[in-house]
Amino acid sequence: MIEFVKAWYNRYFSDPQALVLTAVLVVGSTIILTMGDMLLPVLASVVIAYLLEGVVRRMQQFGSNRITAVVLVFLVFVAFLIFLFFGVAS
Repeated sequence: MIEFVKAWYNRYFSDPQALVLTAVLVVGSTIILTMGDMLLPVLASVVIAYLLEGVVRRMQQFGSNRITAVVLVFLVFVAFLIFLFFGVAS
């Protein structure tokens, strides 16, 4: 049985990249499991920023300046959130 485990270990973990990947996955999983509640708003904000960046770039292609596009997209997004939370409740 020990030879089987040793052969399996040598087959899959002799590559340094596999060891690094395993370490990154273990550390990443540990961080997410222990600090998931604190990281959720950060991850949500990254996703929202990524999605809104496409709208900003599209507005820039149509000739708008970046600051104007960011402010306009932000205001529209905040107005949408206000309408979503307060418009549905009433």
